[in-house]
Amino acid sequence: MSTELESIPFDHYQRYAATAALVDALATPAATVLEVGANRQRLLASFLPHSKLVFSDLFEQVGADDFVQADASALPFADARFDAVVALDVIEHMPVHLRAKAATEMARVAARLVVIACPLDQPWVHAAEHDANGVWRNYFGEDYPWLAEHKEFGLVAGDEIEQALVKSGCMVLRFGQGDTAIWSGLMSAHFVKEAITEMRPIVASADRLYNHSVFAGDRSKKSYREYFVAVRNKEDLERIRRSPVLTAQSDDAAVALLSSLGASLQPIADRIHSAESQWQLAAKKVAEGEAKLSAAATEWGRTVELLHESEAKQLHASQQWQATVERLHESETKQLFVSEQWRQTAEMFREAEAQLEALEKHHGAAIESMRVLEEKHQSLMAEHQELTYHQDRLLLRLSELELRQRWAVGSGVVVLLAALAAFFFRLI
Repeated sequence: MSTELESIPFDHYQRYAATAALVDALATPAATVLEVGANRQRLLASFLPHSKLVFSDLFEQVGADDFVQADASALPFADARFDAVVALDVIEHMPVHLRAKAATEMARVAARLVVIACPLDQPWVHAAEHDANGVWRNYFGEDYPWLAEHKEFGLVAGDEIEQALVKSGCMVLRFGQGDTAIWSGLMSAHFVKEAITEMRPIVASADRLYNHSVFAGDRSKKSYREYFVAVRNKEDLERIRRSPVLTAQSDDAAVALLSSLGASLQPIADRIHSAESQWQLAAKKVAEGEAKLSAAATEWGRTVELLHESEAKQLHASQQWQATVERLHESETKQLFVSEQWRQTAEMFREAEAQLEALEKHHGAAIESMRVLEEKHQSLMAEHQELTYHQDRLLLRLSELELRQRWAVGSGVVVLLAALAAFFFRLI
């Protein structure tokens, strides 16, 4: 195989390189091959560059001239249409009641060779998938998708597939490939590198080591994947028995290394994952701190706005106090004016009294003059009463003005003290 192909993931290489070796054993130039349940990567074409391939799957693949949408249990092809028909890790993703029928259909359209590869319902397979899936769940919190489908549909009963192929007139050769210890170790390493990208170069090197030095001889009684190789003539069976995939030996040292790779990488990956989790937690706390700081800044801005509002209210209160003082001054001016009027009135009253005394002194001079003076006296007395009435009113008005003055001064002081108290409260 080319160096480029030896760089693909071990599980892909394992399936396609083994299948290519079995098809090549037919020694048929430009063999026609159908891959049932093919994915979009079409890797089999790279491993069989001289063969004529057709790919089929239950789901449509638009824009592919070599693709036919088909159900594996009802293939739309004539009998013996292809030299070889292969299905790699497909049967276990089908409902149980369709598996034997799908094997029969593949045998029907195959002229010489059927290759079916799948994990069997064996304890060691379940254990290997459980271990690998546990690594995936450790990092991603859910089952790996195709391992979840294995749980949903159940793994394959090997005897059922073999019997279906035998009933179709085929001779069946079975062999296991992919020791579960190696498969579990390498698959776990692949899951680790999906979580910790720094591990990718190590896992890529492990893939190349497996593909180059271990793959061909990776056969085991406790293998992850079982191959069902069905042929119609003994010559093809003998050719297949001599295929490198059934005769080659693997590098024991490489096997030991790869078997322990997943377990060796996990503690390192766990520490990295833990460090990343702690970093994410720290980053979250920093983000929360920034949010709190932003909220505090917003609150500070609001406090400044309230302070400005308080200063505006204080200025308004000061202006009201100034207006009150001005009104008080006006009141004092009016009071002074009233006091001056009272003084003038009192002076007039004193002058009238003086005139009255003078008239009384001349009372004896003449009766007529006294009568006149009497009348004037009475008139003056009336004016005096009127002045006294006005005086009383002026005194009452003066008392009211003094009361209002005290009230205005007291109110102004209260307003000023309230404004000052509000201002200091806002500052605190």
